[in-house]
Amino acid sequence: MTVSIAPLPEVESDRRLPAAVAWVKENPSLLAAALMFGLALAALHHLSSQFDYGDVAAHLGSLPVSSLLGAVLLTALSYLALTGYDYAAIRYIGSDLPWRTTALAAFTGYAVSNSVGFSFLSGGAIRYRIYSEAGMAAPDIAKVVAFCSLTFGFGLCAVVRSG
Repeated sequence: MTVSIAPLPEVESDRRLPAAVAWVKENPSLLAAALMFGLALAALHHLSSQFDYGDVAAHLGSLPVSSLLGAVLLTALSYLALTGYDYAAIRYIGSDLPWRTTALAAFTGYAVSNSVGFSFLSGGAIRYRIYSEAGMAAPDIAKVVAFCSLTFGFGLCAVVRSG
């Protein structure tokens, strides 16, 4: 006696899964960015559990407005200065990307890497995404990341040594 089993009807989700897998294979950098963003959110959630928001708000409220505005202005100037690393690196490799692209890559790369850490990975991934879309080849992007990291490290050593 043989038993025949009728095939299961196709379910809509069965069609979506291969499409999702294909999308991930075509966009691995987006998946990596989403993963990094999720890890950053988890880290921020963990770190923020150590603070009482009422105390933080009370302390910020007690500061003079001029101090807060000064801090914001100096932070903006600091990030503007950091874009100089990328600008020098871009010129060093002989590229002629517009300042707007260079500033975007530098600002976002430094903002994320200074907040999350792992500067080679986080800042490098952001620079790769922006510079590759601007037409820069991967070896040149690696040179930019290395140039920025090394020059920042040398500058840090010079400041630490003289202090």
